[in-house]
Amino acid sequence: MEEYIWNKKLHLDVLSIPHLPAVTHAAFYACAKLTIAPTLFEGGFPFVFSESLSVNVPALLSDIPVVQEMLTMEQREAICFDPYDVDDMVRSIAWGIEHHTELLNIEYDIYEEMKKRTWDTVASEYIDVFKSTIAGAGK
Repeated sequence: MEEYIWNKKLHLDVLSIPHLPAVTHAAFYACAKLTIAPTLFEGGFPFVFSESLSVNVPALLSDIPVVQEMLTMEQREAICFDPYDVDDMVRSIAWGIEHHTELLNIEYDIYEEMKKRTWDTVASEYIDVFKSTIAGAGK
């Protein structure tokens, strides 16, 4: 990987800083205008999302199933981009920079809803899935 980065001169554009202390990590977030989570896997939800909001920086997320599961269509239109479409990502970033306060307000509303989700809620959801699976298996 290191050879690839040097051969493609990515070291001039991308910095990898492993093992960052928590305070420094938060400071990096605080220095940003936006946090971008261009992933096909974890979606940045809830960790990147909440870490970014903790220092008043909004986050833009890939519109992937794990994010779709948590957000309404209206919320996704504001904070998500198609991770397979660079132009859509660029449009989202430009919109996020121009509408920084609006984006923060949308995300704070989402965060307030997230805080209501407890381990009891999660456990109940798992139990419901198990009950549904067992009931379906009996047919």
